[in-house]
Amino acid sequence: PAVVSFAHLADLSLPFAPPATSTLDDAALLSAQRSVAEIRRRVDATAAALAAEIEHRSRRELGHAGLAQRLGARTPERLVQQLTGSTSREASTMVRVGGMMAAAAEAQLQAQPSGSDSAAEPDPHPWLHEVGTAVAAGQLSLEAAEAIRGGEQLVEAGILPDVVHTSVQRRAINTANLALDAADRHWIPV
Repeated sequence: PAVVSFAHLADLSLPFAPPATSTLDDAALLSAQRSVAEIRRRVDATAAALAAEIEHRSRRELGHAGLAQRLGARTPERLVQQLTGSTSREASTMVRVGGMMAAAAEAQLQAQPSGSDSAAEPDPHPWLHEVGTAVAAGQLSLEAAEAIRGGEQLVEAGILPDVVHTSVQRRAINTANLALDAADRHWIPV
């Protein structure tokens, strides 16, 4: 009965209550946790894709006719924050990672032969496409994608740390490690 309850997570017509987990054996408990983690990555990827579209429909050149401005939000990030109940940082992450996903999808479209002889401009951030594709496939979380993006930007800016200090929170440590790996500075202790 508890496993069946996980299927109801997506049914928004039902009142929500987390399913009972105390009746699950260890294997079922771990399997359910893995499944919910994958569902979360997929839902987060969808939220990021929607946030990127909100940003696109709110782009600066549209001015007050843009979606965010029309609805009274100063920025697309603020509109996403209002719609999702997320923090400002989480909304910004959704917009940025959604942009990576959109760029990856666009790069895949342009990589297909079109019969045109015109040479496309080289992409200054081809590594973003792999990250965006991994997020879209539910293989990478938004937070991990943002950390990898930050590490790559450190390299582009010529900032190569020799030491990193962080809080003792696991998320901060994992983020620092992802950024250092992306900057090829994985040997630095965190």
